[in-house]
Amino acid sequence: MGRRLIRFLLGSLYVGLLTLLLVAHVQGIAGQIERTMASVEVLLLALPAMAVMVLYARMGEPGEEDGLTQETGQSELTSVEELKERLQDCPLTRREWEIAWLIYRGYSNREIAEEFCIAESTVKKHTSHIYEKIQVSGRKEFREKVKNKKDMNI
Repeated sequence: MGRRLIRFLLGSLYVGLLTLLLVAHVQGIAGQIERTMASVEVLLLALPAMAVMVLYARMGEPGEEDGLTQETGQSELTSVEELKERLQDCPLTRREWEIAWLIYRGYSNREIAEEFCIAESTVKKHTSHIYEKIQVSGRKEFREKVKNKKDMNI
């Protein structure tokens, strides 16, 4: 969510500065009718640009999918709580649950490190602890184990 907010704020700042620049330019126009027409044009440019920024900010994060797995058609998990339910006997720490969720969603170690403002080596350490506790050897096996609820023998 932090990235969405940053994208929205930066986009809004850009649209706002562009609008201010156009408004300042409009003030230099001589006649009242021309100034009014130019002001309307500024609004006609700013409103769609703002709508585009809202849509851009709502765009999916890396690893987000449309809610269905491509292979099986099963519903994907939508929260950390659902992941905890699937792995209920697994003794992960709070941070490990957060990282496990992002691993499940397809984030890379670098993206996870950026999300939590920690070193990539710290993410690797957490990841190895998660895999050890869940008894898997990698991301693909981890996702498969979570998806196949029946095979959960942790």
